[in-house]
Amino acid sequence: MTLLRDLIHIPEAVHHSDFVISLADGIEQSGQTLDNYVVTPQIVECFDAALGLITSVVESGSSKGAYLHGSFGAGKSHFMAVLNLLLQGDAHARSKPELADIVAKYDPKLDGKRFLLVPYHMVGAASMEAGVLGGYVEHIRKLHPEAPLPGVYLDEVLLEQAKSLRQTMGDDSFFANLGTGDEDEGFGALAAGWDAARFESAANAQPGDPERTALVGDFIHAYSKHTPDVSAGSGQGFVPFDTGLNAISKHAKNLGYDAIVLFLDELILWFASRMADPDFVNQEGQKIAKLVEANAAERPAPIASLIARQRDLREFLGQGVPGAERLNFGDSLQWWESRFDTIELADTNLRAIVQERLLKPQTEAAASIIDAAFEELATGAGGALDTLITSDADRAAFRSVYPFSPALIETLVAVSGYLQRERTALRLLLELLVRKRDTLSVGDLIPLGDLYDVIRGGEEPFSDELKRHFFRARDLYDHKIRPVLLADNEVDEEQAQALPATHQIHTDDRLVKTLLLAALVPDVGPLKGLTVRRLADLNHGSIATPIPGAEKSAVLARLRKWAPDIPELRLEGDEQDPKVSFRLSGVDVQGILDQAAHVDNVGARRTKIRDLVSDALDLERRDGLLPSTKTWVWRGSSRTVDVRFANVRDEADIPDSEFRADGRPRMVIDFPFDDVGHSPADDLVRIDNLQRDFEPTTTVAWLPSFFTEEALKNLGRLVVLDHVLAGDRLQGFTTHLSAQDRVEAKHLLKNQADSLRQQMGDLLRQAYGIETLEDRWVSADMRPQEQFPTLDPTLTIQPPAAASLSGAFEQILDQVLAHEHPAHPEFEDEVRIGDLRTALKYVERAIGARDQRIDGIPQPDRKAVRKVLGPLKIATTGEAHIVLDRHWKDHFHMKQAEDPGRVVTVERLKGWIDEPKRMGLDDRVANLVISSYALSDNRILIHAGQTVEPTVDRLEPETEVRTQ
Repeated sequence: MTLLRDLIHIPEAVHHSDFVISLADGIEQSGQTLDNYVVTPQIVECFDAALGLITSVVESGSSKGAYLHGSFGAGKSHFMAVLNLLLQGDAHARSKPELADIVAKYDPKLDGKRFLLVPYHMVGAASMEAGVLGGYVEHIRKLHPEAPLPGVYLDEVLLEQAKSLRQTMGDDSFFANLGTGDEDEGFGALAAGWDAARFESAANAQPGDPERTALVGDFIHAYSKHTPDVSAGSGQGFVPFDTGLNAISKHAKNLGYDAIVLFLDELILWFASRMADPDFVNQEGQKIAKLVEANAAERPAPIASLIARQRDLREFLGQGVPGAERLNFGDSLQWWESRFDTIELADTNLRAIVQERLLKPQTEAAASIIDAAFEELATGAGGALDTLITSDADRAAFRSVYPFSPALIETLVAVSGYLQRERTALRLLLELLVRKRDTLSVGDLIPLGDLYDVIRGGEEPFSDELKRHFFRARDLYDHKIRPVLLADNEVDEEQAQALPATHQIHTDDRLVKTLLLAALVPDVGPLKGLTVRRLADLNHGSIATPIPGAEKSAVLARLRKWAPDIPELRLEGDEQDPKVSFRLSGVDVQGILDQAAHVDNVGARRTKIRDLVSDALDLERRDGLLPSTKTWVWRGSSRTVDVRFANVRDEADIPDSEFRADGRPRMVIDFPFDDVGHSPADDLVRIDNLQRDFEPTTTVAWLPSFFTEEALKNLGRLVVLDHVLAGDRLQGFTTHLSAQDRVEAKHLLKNQADSLRQQMGDLLRQAYGIETLEDRWVSADMRPQEQFPTLDPTLTIQPPAAASLSGAFEQILDQVLAHEHPAHPEFEDEVRIGDLRTALKYVERAIGARDQRIDGIPQPDRKAVRKVLGPLKIATTGEAHIVLDRHWKDHFHMKQAEDPGRVVTVERLKGWIDEPKRMGLDDRVANLVISSYALSDNRILIHAGQTVEPTVDRLEPETEVRTQ
C-alpha cells in the first residue's frame, strides 16, 4: 500500500513553534505571515467588515469596536496581523490577489491616514488599566522612544516617588535628567525643561492639569527604572480606565496619528483565565464598554478596538456559581457586549486552511491518486458517510480535509475551544499525521477517537470547573477504563504498546476515547446524543468484523461487556442501537460498596440467581421448599408446571421426594455454581441415582455449566449493589457525601447495577445452554445433551434452539407435554370457555339439521367454531359452515363393543378419549367431546337419577351416558 506521506508532506516531528503565531510575531515576521496566509471568500468578507469599521471610526471621529469571533484555530491572530499590515500599507499584503478588491475599495477612504496600531498580550495583566494602558506605554517606548509618555499612571504614587528621588539626587542632577529644556517636535511647550518652580507648580496642580500630566509622563520617561511596579494590583498605579483612554488618544494625536487601532488579541482569554473570580470579571468587564463610550472631543484620535473572542464567557462560568450571580453576570456581559459589532471568522475557513497548509499533494499525479482513494472510501462507507460528513459539510468538504473527516475537525474545534491556545488546530492535526506517518496508507481514514490523545497532551482548561471536568476524564480513563481494556484483551501495558495498530486493544481504546470526547463536549454536533451506530461510524475503517456491516453489533457487544466494570458507562434506550455515554464524576462508588461487602455470600448469590431466572421465565417467586409455578398456553390449552430451584447435588437442599412430579410436570433448576470441590458432574451422579431408584416420573432437571471466578465476582457485586440501592439504604452508606454527590452516586450505582443485571442475563443464557459460552465467564463443564436429564427413561430432551431462557423453557416443556400427550389437538390459539360453549351450541343445532350441516355461521362465531370443532374431529369445518363428523361416535362404539355389559359413564368415555394415543385434553374440552357424542348418538346424561343437559362445564365422573 502507498503511504500518504509519499503523496503529501508529513514531517518526521512536530515542533513547538509549528503554526503558532502571536499577533506581535505575525507583524514582525510579515513576509512569512503573508506567504502562509490562506484567504477564503468568507475571510475577504471579514476584512471588508474590519476595514469598514476602521473607516467609520476615522470619518465619524467616534470610537468603535468589534469582536473578532472565531473558534479555536480559526486564525484570529493571523487575521489581525494581516489587517495590521494592510493598514500600514505593506506592499506584500496589498499585493495578495484575493485582497485586491478590498484594497481598491478602501484606498480612497484611508489613503494618507496614519494609524497607531497597538498589539496586546493581555494574559497575566493585573487589570484592564495595566493591560491596555500599560500595554500602550510599552508599545510607545519601542515605537517612539524619544517621545514623552501619556499620563496614564496615578499621579500621587509617581509624584511621591519623584519627590523622594529629587531629595536623594539633589535638584541639579534630578532636573538635568528630567527635562532637556528643548522643544520636542510635535509637543511644543509641554516638552520644555523642568526646574524647581515648575516642578512644584505642576506637582501641586489639580488632577488632570496638563502640567501635572506632563510632569508624570516625563518622570516615567526619564526615571523608568526608579518608578514603582505600577502593574501590581488591580488598576494600581493607573488613572481610571476611561481617563487613560482619553490620555492615549490625545497622546497619539500629538504624535500625528489619525486614529488608534487596538488589537486585543487575548482579552477574552484573559477574562476566561479569571472566571473563578466572578467579582473580578464583573469589575473589569464593565471597563470594556469604555473602549467605545467617549465624547469625540475627549478623543481627538478615535479608537478602533478589535477584540479576539473564541467563546462566550458564560460558557466558562462554573456550575458552583449561584443562579443569581449567573444572571447578574449574564446581564453584565450583555450590557457591554451590545456595544460591539461582531466579525465572525467561520469554522469552514479551517477546512480550506487545512487543505492548503497540511494536505496539499506534492504533484498532480499524487492528487489523482488521493482523489481516487477518497472516492473508494466514500463509496464503501455506506451509512457511515452521513455521520462523518456532519450536517454542516458535504462530500466536497470531506475531500478537502481527507484523511480527516469533517466530524473530526468539528470535534477538534469544540474540544480545543476550552483549552489554552499554545497549540493551534493546524498543529494538532499535524500531530495526528506525524503519529501515523509510518502506517497511514492512502485510502485510510483517521478515526475520530485518535483525536483524544493529542487533546489530552495539551494545555489545561482555563476555569477550575473545566479543569475538574478534564481531570475526571483522564482519571476515569487511567484508573478504570484502561485496566478493563487490558484485562479484556489479556495483555499488559507493555504488550499492548507493542501490538500492531489493527489489534483489538487499539480499536477498543479508540472507542472509549471517542466517548470521553463526547463527555467533554456533549453538545458538539457529531457527538451529541451519540448512539452505538454513530460511535462505530465515527471510527469507520478501524473496526474489523467477519461480516461487513456488522460493526455496530460488534461495538455494542464490546460496550455491554465493559459496562459492569465501568459504572460511568451508560447504555440507554433502543436495545439495538442505544445511546451511549460516559458520566464523568468525582464520586468514589467503590468506597460505598465496600461498606456493604458483608452481604455478599453463597445464600445471597443463590437468591439472586433464582430471582433473575424467575424473572426471565416469568415465574411466581416463592421462598423455601415450595416450588414456583409456571402457567402458559400449550397447543391452545392452559398448562401448569412446578418449578423448583435447588442444588441438585445436595440432598439437604432438595430431598428425593421433591423430585417426584405430582400430577403435572416438574422442573428442577440448578445454580451455575457450587461449593469448592464440586462440579456439574456431581449433579449428574445424583440424577443417575434417582433414575435407578425412582418409578418413572415427569421431572426434568436443568443443569447449568458453572460461572468462572470473574463471573461470580460480578454476581457478588450485583448482590451488594441491589442491597445498597434497596429502599432508603443508600442514605446510610453515603452520609459522608453532599446531597448533590449522593444523587450522582445513586446514578452511578444504578447504572452499574443495570449493566451487571444485563450481563448476568447474558451469562445465564450461556450457562443454561442457550448461547455459545465464553470461557472467560462460563466454564465448559457440560455438553448440551447432558444439561436436561429426566426421571422418565422414555423421555429425552433435545437441547432447545431459542434466543431466550423463557423460549428455551417453553421448548423443553413442549417436549415434555408432547411426550405425555402426543395426540393433543393443535388448536390455533388458546381455547376459552366461551369458545367451547359456542361450539356446543352449533353442534346442538346441527343434530336436527339436514345432513347435520349448518351453513351461514355468523362472523362473530366462526373463529370459535373452526378453532374447536375441526381439531377435535367433532365436525368438518369450512369458512362459514360445519358438518358433524362420525369420528367419536365410531370410536366410542368400538370401545363399548369390547365390553358391552358395562355402563357407559363420563369417566369411561374420558378414558377412551386417550386411547389408543394420549390426548390429555382439558376437562372442559373433554366435556365438549362427550356432550357432542351424546347429542349425535341420541343419548342422555343421567346423574343421581336426574337428567343432565349436555355441557362443557362440570360433568361428574359417575354420570351415565344412556341410550334414549
